[in-house]
Amino acid sequence: RFATDQTLPLPVLDMMWDLALPKETDRDHRYCNPMVQGPHLENVKKLKRCLIIGYGGDIMVDRQQEFVTMLVKCGVQVEARFDPVGFHNIDMVDPARASAVINIVREFIL
Repeated sequence: RFATDQTLPLPVLDMMWDLALPKETDRDHRYCNPMVQGPHLENVKKLKRCLIIGYGGDIMVDRQQEFVTMLVKCGVQVEARFDPVGFHNIDMVDPARASAVINIVREFIL
């Protein structure tokens, strides 16, 4: 879907994971895929609350939505804010979006 994404093309994402993951592992390593079963899920269950903000144009939005589902299944109270309009780091280039994100975070914390 986003093979030629201008912000984070898939070949770049693949290279980043190849460099970050331990040798002889695949994308089902807990560093890359927190949804896999493993002992780390016990620590996830200890989270009380979590805020997830995502945008429809983000190459990883599907994974973010899967992450929300996993957190909910682990009993975490999740506030998920997904906006179909936007892209990864839009809040870094659009002052109005930056202000909106700050307000969302402020409301979540308070």
